[in-house]
Amino acid sequence: MSAESSRQDAVPAAAAPSAADQRQPFYSWVVMGQLWGMDMMNVMVFASIGVLIPYWQEDMGVSPLEAGMLGAAGFLGFGVMALPASIWLTRYNPRLVTLVATLLMAAMALGQALAPTVAVL
Repeated sequence: MSAESSRQDAVPAAAAPSAADQRQPFYSWVVMGQLWGMDMMNVMVFASIGVLIPYWQEDMGVSPLEAGMLGAAGFLGFGVMALPASIWLTRYNPRLVTLVATLLMAAMALGQALAPTVAVL
């Protein structure tokens, strides 16, 4: 028996991951699909703000300062929530965190659609 084969035999069998341990669960693709869908909705909501500002100025009297703040608010929220969201996704159940984030995003988009004043936007 050579020295190399004795070193290989010294590694316990439990240390090597099995094929089952290396596979990801199926729901990980569901979570990723939901995150990709949320990202697409995020882009559409951000893009709609620039298109809707002239209508908001006409209907609600949005000033140029308020228009700029409305345009930047989504990016500010995105930047502020990126780190906490990544921590929550690794610490808690990703399905639950993604579901809650999806519901909150839908509620905010609906709030934007139904907003009667600038303060609600």
